[in-house]
Amino acid sequence: RLGGHYNLAYAYTIPVILYLLLRFYRKPSYGLSILFGLLVVLFSAKHLYIAAFILILWVPYWIFLPLLDKERFGQPGFILAHVLIQFVLPFLIFNLFTGMHDPGLDRTAYPWGFYPSRVRLEAVFLPLSMPHGKWMSLGPVRMQAYVGLLGTIVALIILMSTLRRLLKGRGWGAFQISEVPVWNVLFWASVAGLLLALGLPFSPNWEGLLNHAGPYRQLRAVGRFVFPFYYLMCITSFYYLWRWHRDSKCRIAPFLLIAAVLFTGYESYFHVRKRPAQYHHPISWHSELYHKDAGLEWIEDEDFSAYQAILPLPYFHIGSENY
Repeated sequence: RLGGHYNLAYAYTIPVILYLLLRFYRKPSYGLSILFGLLVVLFSAKHLYIAAFILILWVPYWIFLPLLDKERFGQPGFILAHVLIQFVLPFLIFNLFTGMHDPGLDRTAYPWGFYPSRVRLEAVFLPLSMPHGKWMSLGPVRMQAYVGLLGTIVALIILMSTLRRLLKGRGWGAFQISEVPVWNVLFWASVAGLLLALGLPFSPNWEGLLNHAGPYRQLRAVGRFVFPFYYLMCITSFYYLWRWHRDSKCRIAPFLLIAAVLFTGYESYFHVRKRPAQYHHPISWHSELYHKDAGLEWIEDEDFSAYQAILPLPYFHIGSENY
Protein backbone atom coordinates (compact mmCIF):
# COMPACT_ATOMS: atom_id res chain seq x y z
CA ARG A 1 0.00 0.00 0.00
CA LEU A 2 1.63 3.22 -1.16
CA GLY A 3 1.00 6.01 1.34
CA GLY A 4 0.42 9.32 -0.36
CA HIS A 5 -1.15 11.41 -3.10
CA TYR A 6 2.09 11.94 -5.00
CA ASN A 7 0.24 13.33 -8.02
CA LEU A 8 -0.19 16.47 -5.91
CA ALA A 9 3.57 16.76 -5.47
CA TYR A 10 4.25 18.50 -8.79
CA ALA A 11 5.57 21.78 -7.42
CA TYR A 12 5.63 23.60 -10.75
CA THR A 13 1.90 23.52 -11.53
CA ILE A 14 0.69 26.60 -9.63
CA PRO A 15 3.77 28.76 -10.50
CA VAL A 16 3.32 27.94 -14.20
CA ILE A 17 -0.35 28.94 -14.03
CA LEU A 18 0.56 32.20 -12.29
CA TYR A 19 3.20 32.94 -14.91
CA LEU A 20 0.80 32.37 -17.81
CA LEU A 21 -1.91 34.52 -16.21
CA LEU A 22 0.58 37.36 -15.77
CA ARG A 23 1.85 36.96 -19.33
CA PHE A 24 -1.70 37.01 -20.67
CA TYR A 25 -2.46 40.19 -18.74
CA ARG A 26 0.65 41.83 -20.17
CA LYS A 27 0.06 40.68 -23.75
CA PRO A 28 -3.04 38.56 -24.42
CA SER A 29 -2.86 36.07 -27.28
CA TYR A 30 -4.62 32.96 -28.49
CA GLY A 31 -1.32 31.10 -28.29
CA LEU A 32 -1.13 31.66 -24.53
CA SER A 33 -4.76 30.63 -24.11
CA ILE A 34 -4.20 27.41 -26.07
CA LEU A 35 -1.11 26.61 -23.97
CA PHE A 36 -3.10 27.36 -20.81
CA GLY A 37 -5.88 25.03 -21.96
CA LEU A 38 -3.45 22.21 -22.74
CA LEU A 39 -1.96 22.55 -19.27
CA VAL A 40 -5.44 22.42 -17.72
CA VAL A 41 -5.96 19.03 -19.38
CA LEU A 42 -2.49 17.83 -18.33
CA PHE A 43 -2.74 19.05 -14.74
CA SER A 44 -6.29 17.74 -14.32
CA ALA A 45 -5.05 14.34 -15.48
CA LYS A 46 -2.33 14.46 -12.81
CA HIS A 47 -4.83 15.21 -10.04
CA LEU A 48 -8.28 16.79 -10.19
CA TYR A 49 -7.52 19.00 -7.19
CA ILE A 50 -4.98 20.86 -9.31
CA ALA A 51 -7.87 21.91 -11.55
CA ALA A 52 -9.59 23.21 -8.42
CA PHE A 53 -6.46 25.21 -7.51
CA ILE A 54 -6.52 26.73 -10.99
CA LEU A 55 -10.19 27.64 -10.65
CA ILE A 56 -9.57 29.44 -7.35
CA LEU A 57 -7.24 31.81 -9.22
CA TRP A 58 -8.75 31.75 -12.71
CA VAL A 59 -12.38 32.64 -11.91
CA PRO A 60 -11.61 35.89 -9.99
CA TYR A 61 -8.97 36.67 -12.62
CA TRP A 62 -11.59 36.73 -15.38
CA ILE A 63 -14.18 38.47 -13.21
CA PHE A 64 -11.87 41.41 -12.53
CA LEU A 65 -9.88 41.44 -15.78
CA PRO A 66 -12.49 43.51 -17.71
CA LEU A 67 -12.71 45.89 -14.75
CA LEU A 68 -8.96 46.40 -14.61
CA ASP A 69 -8.60 47.18 -18.32
CA LYS A 70 -11.90 47.53 -20.16
CA GLU A 71 -10.25 48.64 -23.39
CA ARG A 72 -8.19 45.45 -23.77
CA PHE A 73 -10.33 42.88 -21.95
CA GLY A 74 -13.86 44.31 -21.99
CA GLN A 75 -15.18 42.93 -25.31
CA PRO A 76 -17.73 40.11 -24.74
CA GLY A 77 -16.50 38.17 -27.78
CA PHE A 78 -12.90 38.35 -26.55
CA ILE A 79 -13.90 37.17 -23.07
CA LEU A 80 -16.04 34.29 -24.36
CA ALA A 81 -13.38 33.02 -26.75
CA HIS A 82 -10.52 32.98 -24.26
CA VAL A 83 -12.63 31.61 -21.41
CA LEU A 84 -13.71 28.72 -23.62
CA ILE A 85 -10.16 28.03 -24.81
CA GLN A 86 -8.46 28.38 -21.43
CA PHE A 87 -10.68 26.24 -19.23
CA VAL A 88 -14.19 25.33 -20.36
CA LEU A 89 -13.30 23.23 -23.42
CA PRO A 90 -10.18 21.65 -21.83
CA PHE A 91 -12.17 20.58 -18.79
CA LEU A 92 -14.93 19.13 -20.99
CA ILE A 93 -12.30 17.18 -22.92
CA PHE A 94 -10.79 15.91 -19.67
CA ASN A 95 -14.20 14.77 -18.40
CA LEU A 96 -14.94 13.09 -21.72
CA PHE A 97 -11.79 10.95 -21.53
CA THR A 98 -12.08 10.13 -17.83
CA GLY A 99 -15.75 9.27 -18.24
CA MET A 100 -14.86 6.61 -20.80
CA HIS A 101 -13.01 4.42 -18.32
CA ASP A 102 -13.70 5.68 -14.79
CA PRO A 103 -17.40 6.00 -13.93
CA GLY A 104 -16.70 6.18 -10.19
CA LEU A 105 -20.01 4.57 -9.35
CA ASP A 106 -18.89 3.54 -5.87
CA ARG A 107 -18.24 7.09 -4.63
CA THR A 108 -20.17 7.78 -1.44
CA ALA A 109 -22.29 10.94 -1.20
CA TYR A 110 -20.65 11.74 2.17
CA PRO A 111 -16.93 10.90 1.90
CA TRP A 112 -14.99 11.00 5.14
CA GLY A 113 -12.46 13.72 5.83
CA PHE A 114 -14.05 17.14 5.31
CA TYR A 115 -13.48 18.33 8.87
CA PRO A 116 -10.32 16.35 9.78
CA SER A 117 -8.62 17.53 6.57
CA ARG A 118 -9.16 21.24 7.11
CA VAL A 119 -6.07 23.38 7.54
CA ARG A 120 -5.53 25.42 10.71
CA LEU A 121 -4.14 28.94 10.74
CA GLU A 122 -1.26 27.95 13.01
CA ALA A 123 -0.22 25.33 10.44
CA VAL A 124 0.08 28.11 7.86
CA PHE A 125 1.75 30.88 9.86
CA LEU A 126 3.63 29.15 12.70
CA PRO A 127 6.81 27.01 12.43
CA LEU A 128 5.29 23.97 14.12
CA SER A 129 7.66 21.52 12.41
CA MET A 130 10.78 23.68 12.72
CA PRO A 131 13.42 23.48 15.48
CA HIS A 132 12.55 27.02 16.58
CA GLY A 133 8.85 26.17 16.78
CA LYS A 134 8.77 22.85 18.61
CA TRP A 135 7.78 24.58 21.84
CA MET A 136 4.45 25.49 20.18
CA SER A 137 2.57 22.34 21.17
CA LEU A 138 -0.87 22.82 19.64
CA GLY A 139 -1.87 19.22 19.12
CA PRO A 140 -1.67 17.06 15.99
CA VAL A 141 -1.82 18.86 12.65
CA ARG A 142 -2.98 16.93 9.60
CA MET A 143 -2.47 19.59 6.92
CA GLN A 144 0.51 21.98 6.89
CA ALA A 145 1.49 24.78 4.50
CA TYR A 146 3.91 26.91 6.48
CA VAL A 147 4.70 30.11 4.56
CA GLY A 148 7.84 30.85 6.55
CA LEU A 149 8.65 33.50 9.11
CA LEU A 150 9.02 36.08 6.34
CA GLY A 151 5.61 35.13 4.97
CA THR A 152 4.02 35.42 8.41
CA ILE A 153 5.52 38.88 8.97
CA VAL A 154 4.43 40.10 5.53
CA ALA A 155 0.94 38.64 6.04
CA LEU A 156 0.60 40.66 9.27
CA ILE A 157 1.82 43.80 7.47
CA ILE A 158 -0.73 43.27 4.67
CA LEU A 159 -3.53 42.62 7.18
CA MET A 160 -2.80 45.74 9.23
CA SER A 161 -2.30 47.92 6.12
CA THR A 162 -5.56 46.71 4.58
CA LEU A 163 -7.54 47.32 7.78
CA ARG A 164 -6.04 50.80 8.14
CA ARG A 165 -6.96 51.72 4.56
CA LEU A 166 -10.46 50.37 4.99
CA LEU A 167 -10.94 52.50 8.11
CA LYS A 168 -9.77 55.52 6.11
CA GLY A 169 -12.39 54.80 3.46
CA ARG A 170 -10.02 53.88 0.64
CA GLY A 171 -12.53 51.49 -0.93
CA TRP A 172 -11.00 49.05 -3.42
CA GLY A 173 -7.66 50.80 -2.98
CA ALA A 174 -7.44 49.24 0.47
CA PHE A 175 -6.73 45.88 -1.15
CA GLN A 176 -3.74 47.01 -3.19
CA ILE A 177 -0.64 45.07 -2.21
CA SER A 178 1.47 45.69 -5.33
CA GLU A 179 1.81 47.95 -8.35
CA VAL A 180 0.53 45.13 -10.58
CA PRO A 181 -3.29 45.21 -10.46
CA VAL A 182 -3.77 41.62 -11.61
CA TRP A 183 -1.40 40.36 -8.89
CA ASN A 184 -3.66 42.01 -6.31
CA VAL A 185 -6.59 40.04 -7.72
CA LEU A 186 -4.66 36.76 -7.67
CA PHE A 187 -3.45 37.35 -4.11
CA TRP A 188 -6.91 38.00 -2.69
CA ALA A 189 -8.28 35.09 -4.70
CA SER A 190 -5.74 32.88 -2.91
CA VAL A 191 -6.91 34.33 0.42
CA ALA A 192 -10.42 33.18 -0.51
CA GLY A 193 -8.89 29.75 -1.12
CA LEU A 194 -7.35 29.89 2.36
CA LEU A 195 -10.79 30.55 3.85
CA LEU A 196 -12.14 27.52 2.01
CA ALA A 197 -9.20 25.47 3.31
CA LEU A 198 -10.18 26.48 6.84
CA GLY A 199 -13.55 24.82 6.23
CA LEU A 200 -15.54 28.04 6.01
CA PRO A 201 -18.45 28.56 5.99
CA PHE A 202 -19.00 24.99 7.22
CA SER A 203 -17.54 25.36 10.69
CA PRO A 204 -18.25 22.55 13.20
CA ASN A 205 -21.09 24.61 14.64
CA TRP A 206 -22.68 24.82 11.18
CA GLU A 207 -22.13 21.20 10.21
CA GLY A 208 -25.74 20.94 9.08
CA LEU A 209 -24.98 23.29 6.19
CA LEU A 210 -22.73 20.63 4.69
CA ASN A 211 -25.85 18.53 4.01
CA HIS A 212 -26.89 21.17 1.49
CA ALA A 213 -23.46 21.62 -0.15
CA GLY A 214 -24.18 19.22 -3.01
CA PRO A 215 -21.09 18.27 -5.07
CA TYR A 216 -18.90 20.42 -2.81
CA ARG A 217 -19.06 17.60 -0.25
CA GLN A 218 -17.03 15.46 -2.65
CA LEU A 219 -14.05 17.79 -2.15
CA ARG A 220 -13.46 16.23 1.22
CA ALA A 221 -9.81 17.34 1.59
CA VAL A 222 -10.59 21.06 1.54
CA GLY A 223 -7.36 21.81 3.39
CA ARG A 224 -5.56 21.40 0.07
CA PHE A 225 -7.10 24.66 -1.13
CA VAL A 226 -4.41 26.41 0.92
CA PHE A 227 -1.79 25.68 -1.76
CA PRO A 228 -2.57 28.67 -4.03
CA PHE A 229 -2.25 30.92 -0.97
CA TYR A 230 1.02 29.22 -0.02
CA TYR A 231 2.60 30.12 -3.36
CA LEU A 232 1.08 33.61 -3.61
CA MET A 233 2.08 34.44 -0.04
CA CYS A 234 5.66 33.23 -0.48
CA ILE A 235 6.13 35.14 -3.75
CA THR A 236 4.48 38.26 -2.33
CA SER A 237 6.75 38.07 0.72
CA PHE A 238 9.88 38.32 -1.39
CA TYR A 239 8.29 41.07 -3.45
CA TYR A 240 7.71 43.05 -0.23
CA LEU A 241 11.24 42.33 0.90
CA TRP A 242 12.68 43.53 -2.42
CA ARG A 243 10.47 46.66 -2.45
CA TRP A 244 11.43 47.52 1.13
CA HIS A 245 15.12 47.10 0.29
CA ARG A 246 14.70 49.25 -2.84
CA ASP A 247 12.96 52.11 -1.05
CA SER A 248 14.68 51.94 2.34
CA LYS A 249 17.34 54.49 3.29
CA CYS A 250 18.41 52.44 6.28
CA ARG A 251 22.11 51.56 6.19
CA ILE A 252 21.54 48.07 7.51
CA ALA A 253 18.89 47.28 4.87
CA PRO A 254 21.28 45.11 2.80
CA PHE A 255 22.23 43.09 5.88
CA LEU A 256 18.57 42.59 6.82
CA LEU A 257 17.88 41.47 3.26
CA ILE A 258 20.69 38.91 3.43
CA ALA A 259 19.54 37.76 6.89
CA ALA A 260 15.95 37.28 5.67
CA VAL A 261 17.10 35.24 2.67
CA LEU A 262 19.45 33.12 4.79
CA PHE A 263 16.79 32.43 7.42
CA THR A 264 14.31 31.45 4.71
CA GLY A 265 16.93 29.06 3.35
CA TYR A 266 17.41 27.67 6.86
CA GLU A 267 13.68 27.00 7.20
CA SER A 268 13.55 25.48 3.71
CA TYR A 269 16.35 23.08 4.64
CA PHE A 270 14.55 21.82 7.74
CA HIS A 271 11.35 21.52 5.72
CA VAL A 272 12.84 19.16 3.14
CA ARG A 273 15.54 17.29 5.03
CA LYS A 274 13.15 14.60 6.34
CA ARG A 275 11.39 14.07 3.00
CA PRO A 276 13.65 11.25 1.70
CA ALA A 277 13.02 9.23 4.86
CA GLN A 278 9.28 9.65 4.34
CA TYR A 279 9.44 8.55 0.72
CA HIS A 280 11.62 5.53 1.50
CA HIS A 281 9.65 4.46 4.54
CA PRO A 282 10.00 1.02 6.16
CA ILE A 283 7.35 -1.67 5.94
CA SER A 284 4.18 -0.34 7.51
CA TRP A 285 2.73 -1.73 10.70
CA HIS A 286 -0.26 -3.38 9.04
CA SER A 287 1.91 -5.46 6.70
CA GLU A 288 1.96 -9.21 7.01
CA LEU A 289 5.75 -8.97 7.17
CA TYR A 290 5.42 -8.04 10.83
CA HIS A 291 3.63 -11.29 11.56
CA LYS A 292 6.10 -14.06 10.72
CA ASP A 293 4.65 -17.51 10.33
CA ALA A 294 5.58 -20.77 8.63
CA GLY A 295 4.61 -19.42 5.21
CA LEU A 296 6.91 -16.39 5.24
CA GLU A 297 10.37 -17.78 6.00
CA TRP A 298 11.57 -16.82 2.51
CA ILE A 299 11.33 -13.15 3.44
CA GLU A 300 14.34 -13.43 5.74
CA ASP A 301 16.51 -14.56 2.81
CA GLU A 302 15.33 -11.99 0.25
CA ASP A 303 17.62 -9.09 -0.64
CA PHE A 304 15.15 -6.21 -0.99
CA SER A 305 17.94 -3.74 -1.80
CA ALA A 306 18.05 -5.25 -5.28
CA TYR A 307 14.63 -3.77 -6.07
CA GLN A 308 13.71 -0.17 -6.70
CA ALA A 309 10.08 -0.79 -5.74
CA ILE A 310 7.79 -3.67 -4.87
CA LEU A 311 4.20 -3.47 -6.10
CA PRO A 312 1.72 -6.04 -4.78
CA LEU A 313 -0.95 -7.63 -6.96
CA PRO A 314 -3.68 -6.55 -6.76
CA TYR A 315 -2.29 -3.02 -6.64
CA PHE A 316 -3.48 -0.84 -3.77
CA HIS A 317 -2.86 2.89 -3.48
CA ILE A 318 -4.20 5.40 -0.95
CA GLY A 319 -6.12 7.84 -3.10
CA SER A 320 -6.40 5.85 -6.33
CA GLU A 321 -7.55 9.10 -7.99
CA ASN A 322 -10.99 7.64 -8.67
CA TYR A 323 -12.69 10.89 -9.61
